[in-house]
Amino acid sequence: MDRTTLEFQGGSRVVYVQADGSLAASMLYLQGGTDHRDDLWMVVDEDVGLPVWIDCTLRSAGDSLGTAEELGQAFCGGLGLETRQRGPAVWEVEGAGGLVYSASVEGRSGRISVEPLGFAWDLFGEDSASHAAEAK
Repeated sequence: MDRTTLEFQGGSRVVYVQADGSLAASMLYLQGGTDHRDDLWMVVDEDVGLPVWIDCTLRSAGDSLGTAEELGQAFCGGLGLETRQRGPAVWEVEGAGGLVYSASVEGRSGRISVEPLGFAWDLFGEDSASHAAEAK
């Protein structure tokens, strides 16, 4: 991907509010592209400034995308997140209430994504240490 041709193409701001009004999250949805037909989508938590989700089609990358494991480790490591491996290309983020992320790479199309998969207690039928502590 040629970062010098990366161009912001649009975006929007969405505020999610829990029904009882006790919790709100402000997210920025951003879209970009390059001269090489690469498409980039990212959702950023406006309050902390960190990416929550990425979904990109990197046509210019060819076969150099790497594996889903490498992508997920780079995403979590780049954000400084401490994680616990929960399966192939699946990680639970420590101190995040049981939040689990997954990563995928589709080499033929050049598509990569890292996104929240759900919560450990729903996915694995167990309470994470942080979820159990919150319940007390």
